[in-house]
Amino acid sequence: MPHKSIIFTNSLIGFLTGVFVHSFYVWPESVSLFVVVVGILMFVVIRHRVYKLLGIGLVFFALGGFYYVLRLPIETPKAIQYYNDEWSTFSGTISTEVDRRSDKQKIVLSTKTIKIDGTDKPVSGRVLVNADLYPEYEYGDELDISCRLVAPEPIEDFAYDKYLALTGVYSICYRPKIEITSQNEGSIVFSLIYKAKHSLINIVNRMMGEPHAAFLAGLLVGARRGIPDNLLEAFNRTGVTHIIAISGYNITIIASIVLGLTQKYIGRKRAFWLVLLALGFFAVITGAQASVIRATIMGIVVLLARQVGRLSNVGNVMVLAAWVMVLVNPLVLAYDAGFQLSFLATIGLVYLVPKMEKYFQWVPEHMSLRESLVCTLSATCLTLPLIVYQFGRLSLVAPIANIMILPFIPIIMAIGFGAAMLGFVWIGLGQVVIWMAWLLLSYVIIVVKLFSGLGFASIEIPQMPIAVLIVGYLFIFSLIKNPLSLIKRQRISGGR
Repeated sequence: MPHKSIIFTNSLIGFLTGVFVHSFYVWPESVSLFVVVVGILMFVVIRHRVYKLLGIGLVFFALGGFYYVLRLPIETPKAIQYYNDEWSTFSGTISTEVDRRSDKQKIVLSTKTIKIDGTDKPVSGRVLVNADLYPEYEYGDELDISCRLVAPEPIEDFAYDKYLALTGVYSICYRPKIEITSQNEGSIVFSLIYKAKHSLINIVNRMMGEPHAAFLAGLLVGARRGIPDNLLEAFNRTGVTHIIAISGYNITIIASIVLGLTQKYIGRKRAFWLVLLALGFFAVITGAQASVIRATIMGIVVLLARQVGRLSNVGNVMVLAAWVMVLVNPLVLAYDAGFQLSFLATIGLVYLVPKMEKYFQWVPEHMSLRESLVCTLSATCLTLPLIVYQFGRLSLVAPIANIMILPFIPIIMAIGFGAAMLGFVWIGLGQVVIWMAWLLLSYVIIVVKLFSGLGFASIEIPQMPIAVLIVGYLFIFSLIKNPLSLIKRQRISGGR
């Protein structure tokens, strides 16, 4: 009989695989039942450990498919998407932070009632409302809205419908007629979080000019709307856009670098708890969105890997974390690029960093340069194929640009946040401190513009078949021998 930990991990992987496959192709329930029967027979009848594991995996593969189908939205008269392609009058509460653009406000409304034949009927579900810039709406406002609801559709190669489905949105409203019926109907906690976030952005804007203020706001709370388009394109060309995105890819790398930097001065245990608290605070101040929570979880997994040091335990925790997040939202596995990149980056940081460190002993440890280099290369090795597949662009200068920039990002964030806190007390005091962040931000901008100006900085890659991506990752995983050899040893010991 295989070891219990192997059975546990194998079951979760089977479940996740079932969810992933069903995200693209949902087959009849009879097929899933057949797979369950085959899996049970393999486990009961065949004595070989490998076939028992395969049998368990098949059973949980089918269960993952069942779960995905179970979580698909059902269009009943009590679901707002049931009324897509109709002119409707409905009410609800703004349930997330309002996304203000240059020409409109994007509002996510959690619906409560819909008017049918002059009578309010209960309804549920979220609607993305595209409203005019004014009047400004806030989280917690209760609105009556009249508009024609439409179902989201893919935009060229971008699965916009799946992107919105990740947040539970299956209806869009354009050119609405809106009436505010009540205010402050949302959670007091989230209302305070959003107000604190906006206050932080405002104080940064008062103390610093553009584009530095928008850049710092992007680093601190992920608010990058004010960053000029030409600078955003430079970030894209140099492969460093992740530093201004609240993603697991960014958080895992930053957490690993900060841990390596701080543990030299305060010890591993204290550094672990310090970075853990910082991650929690960062998740809260950025709005505690589901994507931020997922990114923070992957950052915690990296911290555990550095703290515990046992790859077997960390590998199990990583799979368990992915399983929990997929239970909450099955769509993240196939359609959330942020989740995919953060999971792959975590694998790189957990399994590749210990392998690569011995090859970079010649790199000085000053300013955590070695830590930044190894973490960046480890994460890049695992995420690069997916980035090329998802975005069709390969940045040839990304490794060196990240190495030159990443060590300074935690320092910029610490100085910027400290200056903002001082700015709340007295704006002049904050300005005395924030100039240091301005200097480092200027350095980052210069590096980004320098590398993006190179003709070979970025090349466009034609869309590759998903089969090529899968084969590529199978090859990469085959090179990471630690997890595979560990499983093999555990199977042998478990069968004794």
